[in-house]
Amino acid sequence: MKARAYIAYALTAMILVSTIAVMPNKAYGHGLGGDIAPAVSFAGQNVTVETRIEPQDLALFNLEEGVKPIISVRFFDADKNENIPQVTMRVTIEKDNKILLNGWFYDPSGEVKFEVHPVEREGFQIYGEIEPQLGAYYNRGAPIRVDGPIFTDGGLYKISAEIRSAFTTRQLLDKPLQFDTWVSVAEDDVFNIAVADKEYPITVRTYYDTVKKLAYDPEENALSFEMPFNWDEQYISLVPLVHEEIIMPKDLPIAASG
Repeated sequence: MKARAYIAYALTAMILVSTIAVMPNKAYGHGLGGDIAPAVSFAGQNVTVETRIEPQDLALFNLEEGVKPIISVRFFDADKNENIPQVTMRVTIEKDNKILLNGWFYDPSGEVKFEVHPVEREGFQIYGEIEPQLGAYYNRGAPIRVDGPIFTDGGLYKISAEIRSAFTTRQLLDKPLQFDTWVSVAEDDVFNIAVADKEYPITVRTYYDTVKKLAYDPEENALSFEMPFNWDEQYISLVPLVHEEIIMPKDLPIAASG
């Protein structure tokens, strides 16, 4: 179920970092640029998948200057922190219940990397060679290029890995291993508010979803903003942190009052 969250802060500092924490029972959860799924037992080992994104801020992506977002999806022994080789996995990337990437990928090292070219388009395009045993994409140790609507917006992305082969590509797992991870990419949403006939720029750096509205209440000397939020109980149980930062000029009355 989708709902809208209304979050208000009375700010009395010159710069305020606002954090809403929902602490789960598990040690796993949505990460700022990275996440590790809960481990499962496989071939006498505790194994899991880690995903990471570099850089973690949408504002730092610059294809013209060669700064492209890199996603790594690593299958490894959780106890030894060692990669499991000869891995074939289906990787899917989703945001707002839309599938942005879905394909089979292989890497002999156990870590598949993607070089993402964020493009506003329908569907996605994968560039790479085809591994002959299982027909998965690979790129001889280099990141696999993917063009598509991935990281065109900041917020929360679901990256899933379905492991189909490990240690060898000549035999499929009897039962595929499924891992789901969630990673956040920062996005800056800029608003202008009028206070005493003067406009001030306010930046909300969000790691969850796009902030839709920001308002200032002069009587309460408080800022409020609205942002979409998924209130589904199962979903919330996985969310350890909703991270938002508010950046404002020093001479803004709400900041100077502290």
